[in-house]
Amino acid sequence: MASVPSSAPASASRLQDQVDDTVRIIRENIKKVSERGENLDSLQGKTDDLAVHSDGFRRDANKVNKRMCSKLIKSRMYLIGCIIFLLVVLLIIPVVTLVLHRHS
Repeated sequence: MASVPSSAPASASRLQDQVDDTVRIIRENIKKVSERGENLDSLQGKTDDLAVHSDGFRRDANKVNKRMCSKLIKSRMYLIGCIIFLLVVLLIIPVVTLVLHRHS
């Protein structure tokens, strides 16, 4: 009968330990990949929501911008109108008083 070296059971035990460690590492990696997939799905949902909200924000910002531009134009028109009115009044009063004093 052939003799089995005494180191064979120890070698088989070491080999089994290595296989067990490898299986454990593979399971951990699979779990991590699964968690990353869930995180990616969550991030995808969040980016979709963000895209929808950013479009709404852009539309609202454009509306506000148009309103503010309109108000700015109106206020400038009022200011220009007031300046023209004051210039007319300041020019007409001296001319009228000058004409009245000449006719008197």
